Amino acid sequence: MNIKAIISFAVVLLLLFLDWAALHDIIKGEPDLTLEYAMVASSLIVVPFLLNYLLRKSSSGIDSA
Repeated sequence: MNIKAIISFAVVLLLLFLDWAALHDIIKGEPDLTLEYAMVASSLIVVPFLLNYLLRKSSSGIDSA
């Protein structure tokens, strides 16, 4: 596994953790939810691209062996 894949995986985990924290604030009923909704919306855009990158890289490594 190369360094780009490790960094991508770490970013995905970080975004999922931040989403969990944002969803906790949404459920808890914080007064201003603008940043929480922005975090969830941005993760819905970024995470699929990063996962696609990781899965594409991992499957291409198996095929070349």
